[in-house]
Amino acid sequence: MKLATRIGLVFVAGACFSAGFEPLNFWWLTLVSIATFFFLLSRAKDLKESCMLAWFFGLGKYLLGISWVYIVVHEHGDTHWFLSALLILGFTAIFALTTLVVGAIYHSLMGLGDSEGKFRQGISVLVFGIAWMSYEWLLSWMFGGFPWLLAGYITTHTPIYGLASIGGVSLNSVLVVALASCIVVFYRPKQLLLIAVVVLALIPIAQIQWVQPVETIKVGVVQASTAIAKKWDRNQLQELFDHYLNQSLKLDADLVVWPETALPVSVEYTQQLLATSELPKPHPALLLGQFDIQKDSTERLVYNSLVLFSNNAPHVYRKQVLVPFGEYVPFANLIGPILDFFQFPMNQLVEGGSQQPALKVGSFEIVPTICFEVIFPWHVKREMNKRTGDLLVNVSEDAWFGNSIGPHQHFQVARMRAVEHGRYLIRAANRGISAVVSPTGEVIREAAATPESAFSVEVNKVSGQTPYSYIPIPSAIAIVVLLAMLWLLLQTLQRRTNPSKN
Repeated sequence: MKLATRIGLVFVAGACFSAGFEPLNFWWLTLVSIATFFFLLSRAKDLKESCMLAWFFGLGKYLLGISWVYIVVHEHGDTHWFLSALLILGFTAIFALTTLVVGAIYHSLMGLGDSEGKFRQGISVLVFGIAWMSYEWLLSWMFGGFPWLLAGYITTHTPIYGLASIGGVSLNSVLVVALASCIVVFYRPKQLLLIAVVVLALIPIAQIQWVQPVETIKVGVVQASTAIAKKWDRNQLQELFDHYLNQSLKLDADLVVWPETALPVSVEYTQQLLATSELPKPHPALLLGQFDIQKDSTERLVYNSLVLFSNNAPHVYRKQVLVPFGEYVPFANLIGPILDFFQFPMNQLVEGGSQQPALKVGSFEIVPTICFEVIFPWHVKREMNKRTGDLLVNVSEDAWFGNSIGPHQHFQVARMRAVEHGRYLIRAANRGISAVVSPTGEVIREAAATPESAFSVEVNKVSGQTPYSYIPIPSAIAIVVLLAMLWLLLQTLQRRTNPSKN
């Protein structure tokens, strides 16, 4: 097979990768994508070819998988379609460099062993797993971090979804990658039967319930579906506030959650709006997205925040993980002037500190995440470990992504955090998907697909912890270490069975 043909195939395989994610959910196509990549990578002649195949796989993966970025740049950045397309192509080409790790690690480690040894096939599967999980760990921090299309998310609608409560999304990822690569090298009927038995054996383990419900609370969610332009129009502010408040007071709830930047004004301004409104007493606690603005004699700091208004003073959570180029400009002094044509209203925000007061409603302690933060498993886990963590709350503004696959993928990622920690997830999005998710990842209630929607549902505080919550390091690193130990063991056994090769 010519190199050009292999490159074409691996690019198509990468493009098929995202088909396993929401809203398509063709998880089997993602398996085929990974298997094709593994097959072609295992036949690469040298390091250069391995890295080339890996890059083209990543290019196909991100061109389709995060195609929704085009809407952000073209429609909301008011950029010409051709320039927008060039920018997205450039972005994906650069971000696809992360997949070079897979090609480089696989080629390097496979070159250390006996190419014709007894355990060659098992070693190749282990090495591919090491390479892939190293890549997924890299995604959590390189270029500011963007762990979006992790392989484990395709298990959302499969019986092994619950395994994330043991090892997080990384455990599901390594199982997906192992299954795809095993099918390539262990293709005989008896071998395939053994693989099927192993997968079936994992299903009852995935169904184990690690937590038990105790106290209940009624939670409401309001989705206004307000257009971006209208939301940022100060002349529309009173109407927007009245709409949110009226919808909230109709709900039978102890806590009502509004989306990210539901009111794009300061905390003090919202206090004035609440003070002049006809709020009954007592009224449900309101948790809403807005800005926390701090001023002094020299500067003005603006934080993307979640603010809890109850009968007492407001309690503020400031977003800690900001979106590069959306909420802040990396290396602003160098490249900021070049990007002035992006007139996003939130591109000069400041990140919040790691130590912030708890948000509590009665005996329930809330673990808040704002939009982008929920895609980082380590961030959510760190926040859970700081406090009791009775409810996970995620607020978002997915109107930036339009009617693309972006909001669906975002919700899919958020659901995984509920499974990992065994906690209810309350999600409020202005546009996108607002829902309540159970500790097993089941969608209990979802906002109707209408211009506006509001609902309330009863959820539980739970007792107990998932095994995942006890892992002291990122689970991707733990899995890489475990696979590396197995690889060393097989290498040792292979040397002993082939003494003449030593």
